[in-house]
Amino acid sequence: MIATLLFATALMAGSAPAMQTQAPEPAAGAAQATVSSVVVPPQKKPKEQDANTLVCRNEPVMGSRMTVKRCSTKAEIDERRLHDRADLEKMQGTGTMPR
Repeated sequence: MIATLLFATALMAGSAPAMQTQAPEPAAGAAQATVSSVVVPPQKKPKEQDANTLVCRNEPVMGSRMTVKRCSTKAEIDERRLHDRADLEKMQGTGTMPR
């Protein structure tokens, strides 16, 4: 059974180039023009980095399987992140944040 499959695979691999057709060659006096195609993937438009953009997230509640939807602007999120980091460093005593 395996030998038959291997033989069939080898047979198909050997005959694959013979099945392909070649493009006709141009006449001797005709000018040759080469055309190459390049596929360029579409570029995604960058989202606006506006500080007033509203961002909503589902955040888990401690001790529950339920989540709470919290919405705030990007500016509020950045400010909260800065204060949380400063509080953490204050508790750890590292003080690497500029004050």
